[in-house]
Amino acid sequence: MELKYIRKTVDKNETSLEKLNGRVRETEQAVEKIKGIGSVLGIIFSGFIAWLYRVKGG
Repeated sequence: MELKYIRKTVDKNETSLEKLNGRVRETEQAVEKIKGIGSVLGIIFSGFIAWLYRVKGG
């Protein structure tokens, strides 16, 4: 009787943990996309500033 209860509880915990891991994975992927976009924008901004500096004759 007690073993069935423990097994049920462990199964519920495993299911819950799988759901949480899925959510964390999705969040990590979203953060990586944002970091990638930020990196590209940083490179574009740096290139633009370098181009302005060169045009001005700095």
